[in-house]
Amino acid sequence: MSEFGPFVAGLKQTWSRLGDAKKGAIGVVAVVILAIPLLWLVDRIVLFLFAKRYIAEIAEVFNIDQHMAQAIALVLWVIILFFVSKLFSISHANRRIGFYGLLFLLVSQALLLSYGTKDHFFKPSSGEPTKCYVLSREGEVRYLEHSGVDPETGRVCRTYTQETAERLRAYARGKRPERILSSEVDFFDLRTEPIVWFYRDKDGAIELFNLMGFHPESGEELQPVNTDVIKAYKAQAHRRISPPRRIKDIEEFELFDTATGQPRAWFWKGANGEYEFFDNQGFHPANGEILKRFTSEEIARWKQEKELLRG
Repeated sequence: MSEFGPFVAGLKQTWSRLGDAKKGAIGVVAVVILAIPLLWLVDRIVLFLFAKRYIAEIAEVFNIDQHMAQAIALVLWVIILFFVSKLFSISHANRRIGFYGLLFLLVSQALLLSYGTKDHFFKPSSGEPTKCYVLSREGEVRYLEHSGVDPETGRVCRTYTQETAERLRAYARGKRPERILSSEVDFFDLRTEPIVWFYRDKDGAIELFNLMGFHPESGEELQPVNTDVIKAYKAQAHRRISPPRRIKDIEEFELFDTATGQPRAWFWKGANGEYEFFDNQGFHPANGEILKRFTSEEIARWKQEKELLRG
Protein backbone atom coordinates (compact mmCIF):
# COMPACT_ATOMS: atom_id res chain seq x y z
CA MET A 1 0.00 0.00 0.00
CA SER A 2 2.94 2.36 0.66
CA GLU A 3 3.80 2.27 -3.06
CA PHE A 4 0.41 3.75 -3.97
CA GLY A 5 0.55 6.46 -1.31
CA PRO A 6 2.46 9.08 -3.36
CA PHE A 7 0.27 8.29 -6.38
CA VAL A 8 -2.97 8.82 -4.48
CA ALA A 9 -1.62 11.98 -2.86
CA GLY A 10 -0.68 13.31 -6.29
CA LEU A 11 -4.18 12.63 -7.62
CA LYS A 12 -5.73 14.47 -4.69
CA GLN A 13 -3.44 17.44 -5.23
CA THR A 14 -4.21 17.54 -8.94
CA TRP A 15 -7.96 17.27 -8.26
CA SER A 16 -7.82 20.16 -5.78
CA ARG A 17 -6.19 22.42 -8.37
CA LEU A 18 -8.95 21.75 -10.94
CA GLY A 19 -11.77 24.24 -11.32
CA ASP A 20 -15.40 23.44 -10.72
CA ALA A 21 -16.17 23.25 -14.44
CA LYS A 22 -13.48 20.66 -15.06
CA LYS A 23 -14.54 18.66 -12.00
CA GLY A 24 -18.14 18.64 -13.29
CA ALA A 25 -17.06 17.52 -16.75
CA ILE A 26 -14.94 14.71 -15.31
CA GLY A 27 -17.90 13.64 -13.14
CA VAL A 28 -20.23 13.47 -16.13
CA VAL A 29 -17.73 11.41 -18.10
CA ALA A 30 -17.31 9.02 -15.16
CA VAL A 31 -21.09 8.57 -14.83
CA VAL A 32 -21.45 7.86 -18.53
CA ILE A 33 -18.61 5.35 -18.45
CA LEU A 34 -20.20 3.56 -15.49
CA ALA A 35 -23.74 3.80 -16.91
CA ILE A 36 -22.92 2.17 -20.25
CA PRO A 37 -22.12 -1.30 -18.85
CA LEU A 38 -24.92 -0.96 -16.29
CA LEU A 39 -27.47 -0.18 -19.01
CA TRP A 40 -26.06 -3.00 -21.10
CA LEU A 41 -26.55 -5.40 -18.16
CA VAL A 42 -30.09 -4.14 -17.38
CA ASP A 43 -31.01 -4.42 -21.06
CA ARG A 44 -29.89 -8.08 -21.11
CA ILE A 45 -31.78 -8.87 -17.91
CA VAL A 46 -35.00 -7.22 -19.15
CA LEU A 47 -34.83 -9.05 -22.47
CA PHE A 48 -34.20 -12.35 -20.71
CA LEU A 49 -37.21 -11.83 -18.46
CA PHE A 50 -39.28 -11.00 -21.54
CA ALA A 51 -38.11 -14.19 -23.28
CA LYS A 52 -38.85 -16.22 -20.16
CA ARG A 53 -42.38 -14.79 -19.90
CA TYR A 54 -42.90 -15.29 -23.64
CA ILE A 55 -42.11 -19.00 -23.37
CA ALA A 56 -43.90 -19.44 -20.01
CA GLU A 57 -47.27 -18.56 -21.56
CA ILE A 58 -46.71 -20.97 -24.44
CA ALA A 59 -45.45 -23.70 -22.10
CA GLU A 60 -48.57 -23.36 -19.94
CA VAL A 61 -50.89 -23.79 -22.92
CA PHE A 62 -48.99 -26.69 -24.53
CA ASN A 63 -47.99 -28.34 -21.24
CA ILE A 64 -44.22 -28.13 -21.91
CA ASP A 65 -41.80 -29.37 -19.27
CA GLN A 66 -40.26 -26.52 -17.25
CA HIS A 67 -36.68 -27.55 -18.05
CA MET A 68 -37.42 -27.68 -21.76
CA ALA A 69 -39.17 -24.32 -21.47
CA GLN A 70 -36.09 -22.82 -19.80
CA ALA A 71 -33.86 -24.12 -22.60
CA ILE A 72 -36.16 -22.68 -25.25
CA ALA A 73 -36.23 -19.36 -23.36
CA LEU A 74 -32.44 -19.14 -23.48
CA VAL A 75 -32.43 -19.76 -27.24
CA LEU A 76 -35.17 -17.19 -27.70
CA TRP A 77 -33.20 -14.71 -25.59
CA VAL A 78 -30.24 -14.96 -27.96
CA ILE A 79 -32.56 -14.46 -30.95
CA ILE A 80 -34.14 -11.39 -29.33
CA LEU A 81 -30.68 -9.94 -28.59
CA PHE A 82 -29.78 -10.39 -32.25
CA PHE A 83 -32.88 -8.57 -33.49
CA VAL A 84 -32.53 -5.79 -30.89
CA SER A 85 -28.93 -5.19 -31.96
CA LYS A 86 -30.11 -4.92 -35.57
CA LEU A 87 -32.85 -2.50 -34.52
CA PHE A 88 -30.28 0.10 -33.39
CA SER A 89 -27.94 -0.33 -36.34
CA ILE A 90 -26.99 2.61 -38.54
CA SER A 91 -27.87 0.49 -41.56
CA HIS A 92 -31.47 0.86 -42.77
CA ALA A 93 -31.55 -2.75 -43.96
CA ASN A 94 -30.40 -4.01 -40.55
CA ARG A 95 -33.03 -1.89 -38.78
CA ARG A 96 -35.71 -3.43 -40.98
CA ILE A 97 -34.43 -6.89 -40.09
CA GLY A 98 -34.60 -6.03 -36.39
CA PHE A 99 -38.10 -4.52 -36.60
CA TYR A 100 -39.69 -7.30 -38.63
CA GLY A 101 -37.88 -9.97 -36.62
CA LEU A 102 -39.31 -8.69 -33.32
CA LEU A 103 -42.73 -8.23 -34.94
CA PHE A 104 -42.63 -11.83 -36.15
CA LEU A 105 -41.86 -13.07 -32.63
CA LEU A 106 -44.79 -11.13 -31.12
CA VAL A 107 -47.26 -12.23 -33.79
CA SER A 108 -46.04 -15.85 -33.57
CA GLN A 109 -46.73 -15.97 -29.84
CA ALA A 110 -50.27 -14.63 -30.31
CA LEU A 111 -50.99 -17.19 -33.06
CA LEU A 112 -49.55 -20.06 -31.02
CA LEU A 113 -51.63 -19.09 -27.98
CA SER A 114 -54.74 -18.80 -30.13
CA TYR A 115 -54.16 -22.23 -31.68
CA GLY A 116 -53.31 -23.83 -28.35
CA THR A 117 -56.35 -22.49 -26.49
CA LYS A 118 -59.04 -23.09 -29.13
CA ASP A 119 -59.95 -26.43 -27.52
CA HIS A 120 -59.18 -25.35 -23.96
CA PHE A 121 -62.29 -24.64 -21.91
CA PHE A 122 -60.50 -23.75 -18.65
CA LYS A 123 -57.42 -21.72 -17.80
CA PRO A 124 -54.66 -24.10 -16.62
CA SER A 125 -53.52 -21.79 -13.81
CA SER A 126 -56.86 -20.75 -12.27
CA GLY A 127 -59.42 -23.22 -13.63
CA GLU A 128 -61.67 -20.36 -14.76
CA PRO A 129 -63.75 -20.92 -17.91
CA THR A 130 -62.39 -19.41 -21.12
CA LYS A 131 -65.62 -19.47 -23.12
CA CYS A 132 -69.40 -19.47 -22.78
CA TYR A 133 -71.99 -21.73 -24.37
CA VAL A 134 -75.22 -21.55 -26.37
CA LEU A 135 -77.49 -24.54 -27.05
CA SER A 136 -79.39 -25.36 -30.21
CA ARG A 137 -82.55 -27.45 -30.48
CA GLU A 138 -80.68 -29.73 -32.88
CA GLY A 139 -78.39 -30.85 -30.08
CA GLU A 140 -75.41 -28.65 -30.90
CA VAL A 141 -73.38 -26.90 -28.20
CA ARG A 142 -71.77 -23.75 -29.54
CA TYR A 143 -68.86 -22.26 -27.57
CA LEU A 144 -68.24 -18.53 -27.91
CA GLU A 145 -65.32 -16.44 -26.77
CA HIS A 146 -67.33 -13.63 -25.18
CA SER A 147 -70.32 -13.71 -22.84
CA GLY A 148 -73.51 -11.82 -23.57
CA VAL A 149 -76.16 -12.46 -26.23
CA ASP A 150 -75.37 -14.71 -29.17
CA PRO A 151 -76.00 -12.57 -32.29
CA GLU A 152 -76.95 -15.65 -34.32
CA THR A 153 -79.62 -17.15 -32.03
CA GLY A 154 -80.43 -14.25 -29.70
CA ARG A 155 -79.93 -16.52 -26.69
CA VAL A 156 -77.79 -15.70 -23.66
CA CYS A 157 -74.28 -17.15 -23.85
CA ARG A 158 -73.91 -18.73 -20.42
CA THR A 159 -70.76 -19.40 -18.43
CA TYR A 160 -69.98 -22.87 -17.14
CA THR A 161 -67.95 -24.76 -14.58
CA GLN A 162 -66.39 -28.22 -14.63
CA GLU A 163 -69.70 -29.74 -13.55
CA THR A 164 -71.60 -27.92 -16.29
CA ALA A 165 -68.96 -28.87 -18.87
CA GLU A 166 -69.58 -32.56 -18.17
CA ARG A 167 -73.32 -32.05 -18.66
CA LEU A 168 -72.69 -30.12 -21.87
CA ARG A 169 -70.65 -33.02 -23.25
CA ALA A 170 -73.53 -35.35 -22.36
CA TYR A 171 -75.98 -33.05 -24.15
CA ALA A 172 -73.76 -32.95 -27.24
CA ARG A 173 -73.65 -36.78 -27.22
CA GLY A 174 -77.46 -36.93 -27.40
CA LYS A 175 -78.62 -36.91 -23.78
CA ARG A 176 -81.73 -34.79 -23.23
CA PRO A 177 -83.27 -33.24 -20.10
CA GLU A 178 -85.59 -35.47 -18.05
CA ARG A 179 -88.22 -34.34 -15.59
CA ILE A 180 -87.32 -34.62 -11.92
CA LEU A 181 -90.20 -36.28 -10.10
CA SER A 182 -88.50 -36.97 -6.78
CA SER A 183 -89.51 -34.89 -3.79
CA GLU A 184 -85.89 -34.75 -2.60
CA VAL A 185 -83.94 -32.51 -4.99
CA ASP A 186 -80.35 -31.24 -4.78
CA PHE A 187 -80.53 -27.91 -6.56
CA PHE A 188 -76.85 -26.95 -6.27
CA ASP A 189 -73.52 -28.76 -6.22
CA LEU A 190 -70.75 -28.16 -3.69
CA ARG A 191 -69.64 -25.03 -5.58
CA THR A 192 -73.18 -23.58 -5.27
CA GLU A 193 -73.65 -23.99 -9.00
CA PRO A 194 -77.19 -24.84 -10.21
CA ILE A 195 -77.45 -28.44 -11.38
CA VAL A 196 -81.21 -28.30 -11.96
CA TRP A 197 -83.05 -26.46 -14.74
CA PHE A 198 -86.69 -25.36 -14.73
CA TYR A 199 -89.62 -24.45 -16.94
CA ARG A 200 -92.57 -22.30 -15.82
CA ASP A 201 -95.80 -22.58 -17.80
CA LYS A 202 -98.34 -19.79 -18.39
CA ASP A 203 -100.15 -20.72 -15.16
CA GLY A 204 -96.96 -20.42 -13.12
CA ALA A 205 -96.47 -24.16 -12.56
CA ILE A 206 -92.80 -25.12 -12.34
CA GLU A 207 -91.25 -28.27 -13.79
CA LEU A 208 -87.72 -29.36 -12.91
CA PHE A 209 -85.23 -31.07 -15.22
CA ASN A 210 -81.87 -32.73 -14.66
CA LEU A 211 -80.09 -31.23 -17.68
CA MET A 212 -79.89 -28.04 -19.69
CA GLY A 213 -81.79 -28.02 -22.96
CA PHE A 214 -85.34 -27.37 -24.17
CA HIS A 215 -88.78 -28.28 -22.85
CA PRO A 216 -89.97 -31.44 -24.64
CA GLU A 217 -93.44 -30.01 -25.35
CA SER A 218 -93.17 -26.22 -25.58
CA GLY A 219 -89.66 -26.13 -27.07
CA GLU A 220 -88.66 -23.24 -24.81
CA GLU A 221 -85.13 -23.20 -23.40
CA LEU A 222 -84.82 -24.38 -19.82
CA GLN A 223 -83.27 -21.97 -17.31
CA PRO A 224 -81.00 -22.72 -14.35
CA VAL A 225 -82.77 -22.52 -11.02
CA ASN A 226 -82.27 -19.68 -8.57
CA THR A 227 -83.37 -19.09 -4.98
CA ASP A 228 -86.68 -17.47 -5.95
CA VAL A 229 -87.59 -20.37 -8.23
CA ILE A 230 -86.67 -22.90 -5.54
CA LYS A 231 -88.92 -21.15 -3.02
CA ALA A 232 -91.78 -21.07 -5.52
CA TYR A 233 -91.28 -24.74 -6.39
CA LYS A 234 -91.27 -25.80 -2.74
CA ALA A 235 -94.44 -23.81 -2.14
CA GLN A 236 -95.96 -25.48 -5.20
CA ALA A 237 -94.94 -28.92 -3.93
CA HIS A 238 -96.47 -28.12 -0.55
CA ARG A 239 -99.74 -27.13 -2.21
CA ARG A 240 -99.84 -30.39 -4.10
CA ILE A 241 -99.85 -32.44 -0.91
CA SER A 242 -102.13 -30.07 1.04
CA PRO A 243 -105.91 -30.25 0.41
CA PRO A 244 -107.53 -26.96 -0.63
CA ARG A 245 -109.12 -24.95 2.17
CA ARG A 246 -111.91 -22.46 1.70
CA ILE A 247 -110.93 -18.79 1.92
CA LYS A 248 -113.42 -17.05 4.15
CA ASP A 249 -112.66 -13.47 3.09
CA ILE A 250 -111.10 -13.24 -0.35
CA GLU A 251 -110.72 -9.47 -0.09
CA GLU A 252 -108.38 -9.90 2.89
CA PHE A 253 -106.40 -12.66 1.20
CA GLU A 254 -103.08 -11.96 -0.56
CA LEU A 255 -104.02 -12.95 -4.09
CA PHE A 256 -100.54 -12.88 -5.64
CA ASP A 257 -97.15 -14.17 -4.55
CA THR A 258 -94.91 -11.18 -3.88
CA ALA A 259 -91.78 -13.02 -5.07
CA THR A 260 -93.09 -14.54 -8.33
CA GLY A 261 -96.23 -12.54 -9.07
CA GLN A 262 -98.21 -15.75 -9.50
CA PRO A 263 -101.82 -16.11 -8.23
CA ARG A 264 -102.23 -17.80 -4.84
CA ALA A 265 -105.96 -18.48 -4.95
CA TRP A 266 -108.23 -20.95 -6.80
CA PHE A 267 -111.97 -20.74 -7.31
CA TRP A 268 -115.10 -22.67 -8.16
CA LYS A 269 -118.07 -20.99 -9.83
CA GLY A 270 -121.54 -22.40 -9.47
CA ALA A 271 -124.31 -22.43 -12.05
CA ASN A 272 -125.88 -19.43 -10.33
CA GLY A 273 -122.66 -17.40 -10.74
CA GLU A 274 -121.65 -17.78 -7.11
CA TYR A 275 -117.88 -17.92 -6.42
CA GLU A 276 -116.15 -20.02 -3.80
CA PHE A 277 -112.43 -19.43 -3.15
CA PHE A 278 -109.70 -21.84 -2.00
CA ASP A 279 -106.03 -21.51 -1.01
CA ASN A 280 -104.75 -24.47 -3.04
CA GLN A 281 -105.25 -26.34 -6.26
CA GLY A 282 -107.32 -29.51 -6.23
CA PHE A 283 -110.98 -30.40 -6.26
CA HIS A 284 -114.10 -28.96 -4.69
CA PRO A 285 -114.70 -30.87 -1.44
CA ALA A 286 -118.47 -31.17 -2.05
CA ASN A 287 -118.92 -31.88 -5.75
CA GLY A 288 -115.41 -33.00 -6.80
CA GLU A 289 -115.11 -30.46 -9.63
CA ILE A 290 -111.61 -29.19 -10.39
CA LEU A 291 -110.69 -25.78 -9.02
CA LYS A 292 -109.45 -23.09 -11.38
CA ARG A 293 -106.64 -20.64 -10.75
CA PHE A 294 -107.86 -17.17 -9.79
CA THR A 295 -106.02 -15.13 -12.45
CA SER A 296 -106.04 -11.35 -12.88
CA GLU A 297 -108.56 -11.71 -15.72
CA GLU A 298 -110.88 -13.80 -13.55
CA ILE A 299 -110.48 -11.30 -10.69
CA ALA A 300 -111.62 -8.47 -12.97
CA ARG A 301 -114.59 -10.56 -14.12
CA TRP A 302 -115.53 -11.42 -10.52
CA LYS A 303 -115.38 -7.79 -9.44
CA GLN A 304 -117.48 -6.75 -12.41
CA GLU A 305 -120.15 -9.34 -11.62
CA LYS A 306 -120.11 -8.34 -7.95
CA GLU A 307 -120.70 -4.70 -8.87
CA LEU A 308 -123.61 -5.69 -11.10
CA LEU A 309 -125.17 -7.69 -8.26
CA ARG A 310 -124.81 -4.74 -5.91
CA GLY A 311 -126.35 -2.44 -8.46
